[in-house]
Amino acid sequence: MGGTILYGKTRAFVAGAALLAVGGGLVCSPSPPTVPAGDWRYYGADAASTTFSPLDRIDSTNVDQLRILWRWQAPDWEIVRAGQRVLYGEHQATPLAVDGVLYVSTPLNQLAAIDAASGETLWTFDPEAWKKPAWASGRHRGVAYWTDGQVERLFSGTQDGYLIALDARTGQAVAEFGRGGRVDLGQG
Repeated sequence: MGGTILYGKTRAFVAGAALLAVGGGLVCSPSPPTVPAGDWRYYGADAASTTFSPLDRIDSTNVDQLRILWRWQAPDWEIVRAGQRVLYGEHQATPLAVDGVLYVSTPLNQLAAIDAASGETLWTFDPEAWKKPAWASGRHRGVAYWTDGQVERLFSGTQDGYLIALDARTGQAVAEFGRGGRVDLGQG
């Protein structure tokens, strides 16, 4: 039996951000590590949301020479192929680029790491938000990246009201974050 996809507008552009509050203050690293040229670590490129990239190898004289090197298919399709009826809403998420890895979210709140050079999926994480009755619109804003120069984390809000934290290198839930890597945003 084939799956059913119900969808509205789907876009692949805007990402999310996570702010962590501890005792009334924001948690941030003491000094951000050096960011390689070409990284897009925030929704708006950098912490100031400049939406600026210093990359200049593509311009009006050569843009017509671009070609597709790879295509990537979201893990959502495996759920659909398994015969699940899912509801897609308006998905808006900007993939983040960090040290040659793209971090993306999908309309079903799944997260993935993709090798930017080859398009190979490095890992996926399914918080199973799409299984919850509260899941309706599918709207979420993607992932947020944080590092202190040694530890790398991804944060993402789910449609069913959780904030999840993953190890950016492995895609595994950060056990010490909330309960098993998730915080219920409906509590308190």
